[in-house]
Amino acid sequence: MEAWWFLWPDAVKAANQSWRKPDDYLGKNVGMIRDAKEELKRRVVPRGAKPGRGGFRGYTDADAPRIAAEVSRLGIADKPGGQSGSYDRFRRSVAACKWWPVRRAAASPAPPSAARGAGKEAARAGGEPMNCLQVSQSFTLVAGLLSAGVTGCVASADGAALPGPEDDLHAAASALSPSDPAALRTFDHGDVDLADIPQSCLDHLKANVIVHYGHRSHGSQITHGAKSLRNKDAKYGFQTGYMGIPNTPGALRVWAGMVTTDAVSAAKYWDSEAGLNELRTILTNNPSIRYSAWAWSFEISSQTQATIDDYLTTMNSLEQEFPDVTFIYMTGTAEETYNGANRKARNQQIRSYAQANGKILYDHEDLDAWSGDERYSLMLGGVEVPMEHPDWNAPDTNGYNYSHATQASCENKARAFWVMLATLEGCMP
Repeated sequence: MEAWWFLWPDAVKAANQSWRKPDDYLGKNVGMIRDAKEELKRRVVPRGAKPGRGGFRGYTDADAPRIAAEVSRLGIADKPGGQSGSYDRFRRSVAACKWWPVRRAAASPAPPSAARGAGKEAARAGGEPMNCLQVSQSFTLVAGLLSAGVTGCVASADGAALPGPEDDLHAAASALSPSDPAALRTFDHGDVDLADIPQSCLDHLKANVIVHYGHRSHGSQITHGAKSLRNKDAKYGFQTGYMGIPNTPGALRVWAGMVTTDAVSAAKYWDSEAGLNELRTILTNNPSIRYSAWAWSFEISSQTQATIDDYLTTMNSLEQEFPDVTFIYMTGTAEETYNGANRKARNQQIRSYAQANGKILYDHEDLDAWSGDERYSLMLGGVEVPMEHPDWNAPDTNGYNYSHATQASCENKARAFWVMLATLEGCMP
């Protein structure tokens, strides 16, 4: 059965109004997000779907011009068909999302109940691309939708009977696989189980994925940890190439550094025109690079709201400039007490922006602060600040391979890196 899924515009608008308040919503209503997770599980699990990676993101009519422009530019149909190459470009060109544009008549669409009885021709009748429903990796918007009373609205392209409201979330999750590479989310301490990645997915990552990664010592925790995992189990093949793409077969490959250096400060990646031009050279001359990221080091504690805004704005601009590359946003370390309250605020600024705008975020601070089910924090200047968990504290300032962390911490960061890429590539179960 073909099914075209959409969220009722007014409901989406209401949900977005709730969703796009990072201070009031994302920052404080943790309980609501937790409850939304349980609600999603309750609706989805009884049908046998694996929970833990599902969510919804709705797009309103305001998105229609951008969708229509991309459809026209790429010359593709309303839904993926035989033009897989063009469709893949389309997916990557719109915030790394897999879109299912829906067409409707120019007049206001019928309510969902009426749409369910409509025939194929009526459902496909002219008009502009409207909304699309995406099974995402973020529970945050699920919470927003549920808090707005949205359980999902569906229309059938062939007039077949569709599930009742109580099953709408399950029906939508079944229509678009939770492992869809469109899935966008924050990757943190809850994403460190390598057992979730099947061998076929590991093989795919090692055969097809190349990452560009700019970092210094703190950022090397990921690469040192990945090498440690590789040394313990060869199936996690991993190789870095300093200032170039490594040639090692059977390995997840990472270009570590830029063209002329492997110690990448902000100015050498995003915070200067020279750095940006060097990054442009790398990405333009190496179209096989699928992902690019830059890691904060100690300087996160001394940033201002304005400088973080510059980082976020520049990363967003790079996404527009290189639609075939997925840019990974990152929070900074939780290692130091220096300027702890400001460091917490700046990391939360990055986190809130990423969650409110559908960006992919590797949450380094969260991974630092959590060990298993325990989160470590200190009161600094009257503010509760997440801190590097004692389990991860290096016995000296250099740490494992000069990464300022223990070997176990580095391996934990690497596990999250593997899970993130497996999820984004759509090969997680």
